[in-house]
This record gives sequence, C-alpha cells and structure tokens, in this order.
Amino acid sequence: MFGYLDGTAEVPVKEIKVKEGDKVIKKVNSDFTRWVTKDQQVLDYLMATLTRDVLMLLIILVKFW
Repeated sequence: MFGYLDGTAEVPVKEIKVKEGDKVIKKVNSDFTRWVTKDQQVLDYLMATLTRDVLMLLIILVKFW
C-alpha cells in the first residue's frame, strides 16, 4: 500500500498488444485495471479519514495548484 502513497508503485502500461490469429490487437492490460482499482481504494480511504478542516484545505490547495 505504501507504494501507492509515496509513488513508488509502478503503473503498468494501459494497453498491451496481443496476437490473435494473424492480427495483433491492443487490449486493456488487466494489471493496469487492478492497479487503478487499488489506487482508487487507497485514495478513498485517505479521503474518508481526513478531518473536515484538512479536507477543505486540500480542496483549496488542489483548486489553486
């Protein structure tokens, strides 16, 4: 989980090339989908545990960043 917090969790590529018969097609990488899901879970947990004052400060900082 800490890799998602400190940015060290590597983001998998969004699409991968897969050979189907004679064709090579792009498909969504299931590792990327799992990574996004976990990333959002960590973010949701953090947002749910912030106090109202800290949350308001964060909103202001993001808005003017």
